[in-house]
Amino acid sequence: MLRRIRYIVCEDNAIFESYDSKVCISCESAHLTKKLFIMRQGIILSLMCVLSFSAFAQEDTILSSRLEKYMLLTKQLDFEKLMDYIHPDLFKIAPKEKVIETFQNAFNNEMIEIIIDSTSVSDISPSFIYHEVVYKKIDYYMSMQLKFKDTSVWEDDEFVKSMSEQLKKGFENMNINYIKEKNYFRIDGINIMFAIKDKRQSVWMFLGYDKRQATIVEILFPGEVLTHFNL
Repeated sequence: MLRRIRYIVCEDNAIFESYDSKVCISCESAHLTKKLFIMRQGIILSLMCVLSFSAFAQEDTILSSRLEKYMLLTKQLDFEKLMDYIHPDLFKIAPKEKVIETFQNAFNNEMIEIIIDSTSVSDISPSFIYHEVVYKKIDYYMSMQLKFKDTSVWEDDEFVKSMSEQLKKGFENMNINYIKEKNYFRIDGINIMFAIKDKRQSVWMFLGYDKRQATIVEILFPGEVLTHFNL
């Protein structure tokens, strides 16, 4: 028995012979190819998103780990180990040994002792890239105790008042409170520093920011970076 041959115009305007069929095999094949292509593109995009997120999460974890160690060494006043976390641009201003000596004398000398009793990160900005260098602004909280080794000074009210005023000028963005019961000044507030990565494969390093030190700020930070972060 002979089968009827029908001529059908398919979706692509091609005429094909059909043996009792209403479907163009050529069109069906093309549709299947398109579906597979779209599916493959979706899978590729999904993988790209997952990989990008994983890379970001890994980078964020590395920064958090470095930052946590940096803050711990700061609290412990371990200035020698701290130098491994400070961006080397600072050592263009002063040699590493001089920086360590300055820190040690500032926190513990014949007159005073400063104890850092609390630190915490408040905010980390999105990355800003300038000349292939990555910058993140970090807002962090710090609380310190300033004690005088000669405890008799606390008996002089005028000295306490004068010292309080000097500290407010020296730490203008921080809170200054005299804790009379324990005879020390509490200095606390939000500060700014930067996490910096020079190359994609390099580790995060840190630099403090103090707008009062205009000359040092100009050396350490490009103007475009400061403008971006509204500093």
